[in-house]
Order: sequence, then C-alpha cells, then structure tokens
Amino acid sequence: MKHPPPMKIYILTDLEGVAGVVTPSQTSKGTKDYEEARRLLTAELTSAVDGILSASGGAEVYVNDGHNGGFNLVLENLHEEAKIVHGAPRPHGPRGPRRVLRRCLLNRVPRDGRG
Repeated sequence: MKHPPPMKIYILTDLEGVAGVVTPSQTSKGTKDYEEARRLLTAELTSAVDGILSASGGAEVYVNDGHNGGFNLVLENLHEEAKIVHGAPRPHGPRGPRRVLRRCLLNRVPRDGRG
C-alpha cells in the first residue's frame, strides 16, 4: 500500500510580532535587547513546530525567518525537525513552496496603513 506524502506546513515569522518584543531596540542587531528577542522568537517557533508535529503525526515543517533578511533564529535552540528558510534570496518568497499544504503566519505584523 502506498503511503500519502507527509503534510507540509510553512511558517513565516517576524521578530516584531513575538510576545515580549515591544521596543525598537529589540529588533535591531547588535543590542542586548535583540539577543533576548531572538531567544523569544526561537522559543515560540520551537513550541509551534512541536505542536504541529504532535498533532500531525509527522508533517514536514518549514520555518521562514522573515525579519530583516533572516538569520535571527538561535538555530541550536530551534526544534531539530524544523527545516529552515533564511537569508537572501529566498527560493520561494514569503508564500513558501507551491506544494505546501498549509501556511502559518506566526508573529507577523502589518506595515503602517495596511492593518
């Protein structure tokens, strides 16, 4: 019997929407506040990936670090099953791969005048 392919989930995230990130210094590289924001972002993503994997029974989870070109996650603390998309250029853009079953916007905030 042929097994169906695993479900693919694509998470797009941003640093400004993380719980506890409330000041501009937290989103600017090179500050102590930024390092704490990175840890908070990574912890939220790890929880999301863990929940998705528990509920789905084995989905492929792609995480797109969407803040300022990427490279904001603390990779050694991120869930080991997460597939990372960061840096530039991004091969799939903000929507992710075409064959992704579900998309999740985590921590995203609208730009001025769009929310």
